[in-house]
Amino acid sequence: MAPKRTLPKIERATASATPQKTIVIFCEGERTEPDYLESFADAWKNPRILVEPKGGLGDPKDLVGLAKARRDQLRKQARRDSLRANDEVWCLFDRDSHERVHDARQQARDSDIPIGFSNPCFEIWALFHFQWYDSQIDRRALQKLLRNHLPNYHHSDHPVFDHALMKDLYATARKNAERSLRERDGEGKPNGNPSTDVFVLLDEIRGSNNASMRR
Repeated sequence: MAPKRTLPKIERATASATPQKTIVIFCEGERTEPDYLESFADAWKNPRILVEPKGGLGDPKDLVGLAKARRDQLRKQARRDSLRANDEVWCLFDRDSHERVHDARQQARDSDIPIGFSNPCFEIWALFHFQWYDSQIDRRALQKLLRNHLPNYHHSDHPVFDHALMKDLYATARKNAERSLRERDGEGKPNGNPSTDVFVLLDEIRGSNNASMRR
């Protein structure tokens, strides 16, 4: 994984320019998600991504709580420095075997914290780069299936993706991910297994250093 990043300084913008924003991302994964997010940000030449891996929390509600605390801190800073006003804080977590995922998602909505969510786990996003998959699957089976496309990946020995094999397939992954959400919605199981919406966060990373792509 790349060296830990610190919150970058924002250069003073001209009166007509929109200040660039920093995106702080809290994720429950210790290696897979941080490595991918930093590799993705590097590929899109966006240095303003700060990943906060919080492995071992055991409950995504705790992750949302940490994200809210950081978001509140940034809002206080923005009162003193308007260039911080565009900064965002996100959460990234999986369905996995968490019992209170619904509570965590509701807490995030109530706290105005955007989330990237994968079901059953983040590896479904990686798989969507290479193939469409539309049957319910558990974490272990998905991780095994992914090795057909990323042979160096192993969930315990080497839990990182080879971004070089994925970076040119982003459009395919995004199309498959959007389809997964539509399929689950059509079944009356929003964000069900399998599905992911992490591309919303990734689109922000791609566009956050380009004012013309802002929301």
